[in-house]
Amino acid sequence: MRGRSPAVVWGAVLPFMLGLLSFVSGIIGFNSPPGSADGITAWPNLITGAVSIGGGVGFWNLKRWSVYVYLIAFAGHVLTQVILYFARNAVGREVPPVTIVFLAVVPLVSLIILGNMVVQRKKGALS
Repeated sequence: MRGRSPAVVWGAVLPFMLGLLSFVSGIIGFNSPPGSADGITAWPNLITGAVSIGGGVGFWNLKRWSVYVYLIAFAGHVLTQVILYFARNAVGREVPPVTIVFLAVVPLVSLIILGNMVVQRKKGALS
């Protein structure tokens, strides 16, 4: 077994943790009132969380396919945040700039993780 650099370790742990957070958020969404923002994003969060966890586990095992799996998770994170934005906007509530910043954090972190995965793949750290 090859040693793992800190970039590979963090590249596996962060998607796993972000996926776990998303997965739990999806489960919570199923217990929310219908039509609420959490309820609307329950399925996307659940699927994105499972895919993100899969990408993190694959990256931990140094698999090249994990980058493609996490690319799907990245798209899911972006989609979920966009849905949350429009769900908040649809009920007539003003969306303050601080909310937009918070909604952008998950996709930005996910993009950084994906970028790290791509760099590690190009370096030949994955098989």
